[in-house]
Amino acid sequence: MRAKIHKFISTEGLTINDTRRLNEASRSVILEQLKAF
Repeated sequence: MRAKIHKFISTEGLTINDTRRLNEASRSVILEQLKAF
């Protein structure tokens, strides 16, 4: 999962809104994984 997120983040040509949305999505994914532990 982290590799996929990193690949998306490293993709060129993202707008600021896309990056912000992606950060929120990845943050929620990380929180879900922390809850799983």
